[in-house]
Amino acid sequence: LWARWTLPADRFRQLFMSEQGPVELGTVLLLAIAIAAGVLVIRRRRELPAAWVRWWATALVVGCVYFAGEEISWGQHLFGWSTPEPLAELNDQGETNLHNMSSWLDQKPRLALELWVVVGAVVALLRWWRKESFQPDNAWHWFWPWPVAASAGICVALVRLPERLEPLFGPPRNPFDIRLAEAQELLLGLYLMIYLVTLLAMLNRSRLSRSPDQR
Repeated sequence: LWARWTLPADRFRQLFMSEQGPVELGTVLLLAIAIAAGVLVIRRRRELPAAWVRWWATALVVGCVYFAGEEISWGQHLFGWSTPEPLAELNDQGETNLHNMSSWLDQKPRLALELWVVVGAVVALLRWWRKESFQPDNAWHWFWPWPVAASAGICVALVRLPERLEPLFGPPRNPFDIRLAEAQELLLGLYLMIYLVTLLAMLNRSRLSRSPDQR
């Protein structure tokens, strides 16, 4: 928002609204860290307390790979190749990605992720309020996020509020007249990174809490 107030409009668009701007690339960087942490978790999946938690971690990593790949059109935004004609005819923006071809590959998964993040932020705040301690054998303690992720989750819920209030108050005005969906994607990437890095930290903590005979 500070940049929207202070930078010339063309410079702001170049930096923050282009396909190779810091918001777009920052999202991919956060997701790359999330993927790396998630892969380390999957490699230690036998240490997780239940089979469904292992599949959940795997699903998150696959989702992060899809999210990151789609953000850069699987490399097209970085390397600038031409979209094959059959794909370009199906794609709303003529790019080599899937999310511009169907709402089932874009808006609906995004909404499901957003809802999980928002509910998770509420659960994380409740954990902080209750001063809940980590129980390695409780599978749900591995599913719901911990307080460290709460602020990112709350921001995910609030960032598009000006856009969603448009029917009541009219189009968002400066500095909220930016691509709020892109800002939300950056925050979703931050949340997923925090979540998977925390999951890895929980594995390390769980290992340290066991006796030598249990390791």
